[in-house]
Amino acid sequence: LVVPEKPALLLRRDLERAGIPYKTAEGVMDFHGLRHSYITHLIRSGVNPKVVQKLARHSTITLTLDRYTHLEDDDLRNAL
Repeated sequence: LVVPEKPALLLRRDLERAGIPYKTAEGVMDFHGLRHSYITHLIRSGVNPKVVQKLARHSTITLTLDRYTHLEDDDLRNAL
């Protein structure tokens, strides 16, 4: 995989091309926030956590699961 040199600039350009505003009344679209969403959605979709760790390029599974994965009440209810 090739990591872009300036991901924030690429994000702005991609958002612009998709017609998605970078700044809204709710706040600013940021690369880091998208990483949290991306990783959380992968985990919720049932992707193996080690695969998610590799896709996120994290050094530890703890970082992936404890810092970047966010649970909601529905996640807990669905598990039961």
